[in-house]
Amino acid sequence: MLRSEAAGALSEIDDPSAIGPIIDLLKGPSFGGAREGIPSVLVKFGPPVVEPLIALLHDENNHARLLAAQALGQMKDPRAEKALLDALHEGNAPAIAGASLYFVFRGESGSEDALIETLNQYGDEQMANLFLNCGNPKLEAAARAWGHRRGWEMQQQVYGLMWGHEPTSSSPCEPDLDD
Repeated sequence: MLRSEAAGALSEIDDPSAIGPIIDLLKGPSFGGAREGIPSVLVKFGPPVVEPLIALLHDENNHARLLAAQALGQMKDPRAEKALLDALHEGNAPAIAGASLYFVFRGESGSEDALIETLNQYGDEQMANLFLNCGNPKLEAAARAWGHRRGWEMQQQVYGLMWGHEPTSSSPCEPDLDD
């Protein structure tokens, strides 16, 4: 939690010189999800943070790559979009996992196999629920199979998510994917 709090404090400075230290927090060891809030902090910086995050997509630390992709997926920037699509086509599983919500909203035909492979390699219950409820039959079946292998019965819910359609406003029925 201290890392996220430090990142939040640095973001309040509203100075691009804080970007480097916050990026460094993503690279450090994680203690009980201590880095999970950092992507949202980085998004607040806007365009100046895009290039450092793109560079992080190829870091040796898989979790840092995942978190960098999560931040890029929240940004409305063509450089971020290109980097995420490159990661998808390269099979960069940690980056695909981090940007899974972005890829569901994008709904790119042919991306399902990479998303399914990522679910099987890096997935968690949150990603499985996203896939189960996104309206894509192939991802839904993969999520059910993923849950079945773990002895879980996956329950489909209505979140307002739809394959290929980004919601226009926040809805109370959407899942909290920032945990």
